[in-house]
Amino acid sequence: MKNAERIILTLLSTESTSITKLKLVKLLFLLNREGVDGAYDFLPYKYGPFSFQLYRDLTKLAQDGWIYDDSLQISPGRKVEALSEARKLPTLTRDKLLNIYSLYGWLSEDALIKTVYAKHPEFTFKSELKKIAASVPKAPLSIYTIGYEGASIDSFLNALLQRGITRLIDVRSNPISRKWGFAKSTLSGLCEKTGIEYVHIPELGITSDRREGLATKDDYRTLLDEYERQYLPILEGKIRDALLLIGTAPSALVCMEADVQMCHRGRLANKMAKMIQLPVVHLSVK
Repeated sequence: MKNAERIILTLLSTESTSITKLKLVKLLFLLNREGVDGAYDFLPYKYGPFSFQLYRDLTKLAQDGWIYDDSLQISPGRKVEALSEARKLPTLTRDKLLNIYSLYGWLSEDALIKTVYAKHPEFTFKSELKKIAASVPKAPLSIYTIGYEGASIDSFLNALLQRGITRLIDVRSNPISRKWGFAKSTLSGLCEKTGIEYVHIPELGITSDRREGLATKDDYRTLLDEYERQYLPILEGKIRDALLLIGTAPSALVCMEADVQMCHRGRLANKMAKMIQLPVVHLSVK
């Protein structure tokens, strides 16, 4: 069991009765703001900060018999095990969680929402509570790029939303990932839910077979030099397709590598910059 799930069990074990999902989300968001390692990441959504990964883990915990999904309580037969798992949390994490609960756990849902909105307005601009929502960030047109390596799906989408990116252009040849949230089918669905348009242009990627055996920076540099020299000149049609998208809405080219120097999207962005009068901006998740 990962520490994030132990955090859920610890909080539910602290509650004498059931807790709503909305309240759980807001309390764990406040924990996230304390900079706790292993806590969930969040993004702005319908009622302020939200975590797709958290909801996925709640479903898994319910399926595995740890909790009741409808009422968010520890299952009676698993309370001793839940406490045992809670004790495996780092002491600092558990102390911060209990402190958050003591400060905010007694608040009603409405009061908790107002507290979170007041303290962290940057997570409210997608909220359906328009009267207390912040304005939506707007990014100038540029050739944005971003890599998701080392990021959660929630922190990745939050990085896009906070910067005003409204379109994601996936330039992976084969958009699969062992990390939940980043395979094409899941990523496109989550983008749709958050108001980000998803477009996949696989021809602009580098196929998996050409990546086999890469071990050093020199290996990557050789591959990227080849991509830039041999492949980009014959991909101008697809590049122009991408530029039409980039020229109409704040868009980001996405691939896996966090370091743009180790990723073909950097070479692709530089090629695009020579074809259109827009700057290149490399975004990071953190």
